[in-house]
Amino acid sequence: MPRICFFLVILALSGASPLFADSRVDVDGNALYGWCRPTPGGLPNEPVGGYCVGFIHGVAGVHGERTTIYGHRACLPLSVTARRLREIVVKWLEDHPEKRHLIAHGLVGEALSNAYPCR
Repeated sequence: MPRICFFLVILALSGASPLFADSRVDVDGNALYGWCRPTPGGLPNEPVGGYCVGFIHGVAGVHGERTTIYGHRACLPLSVTARRLREIVVKWLEDHPEKRHLIAHGLVGEALSNAYPCR
């Protein structure tokens, strides 16, 4: 019985979590850019700033396996930091507002492949 109660509490809390409420497979570049931009005071955009880093890390992890994402392939150095990946993607999104309506996985793939092309 305690296991069932624990499971029901976890289930109820997960449904109320903003992470689950806003989770979508079809995240576009506008949403990602909103998660990644700092606030006007220059502070990290919390709590959604964590979504930014997590999303970019997920795509970068796939690239780390030399996989093509939406036609883009990046060869990331082992020394690249999470901060650097975020900077690359944010700069790319700022420079290409006309593409922000597209799916974010592809945009991150394109940004990283431009910064770290495979030779």
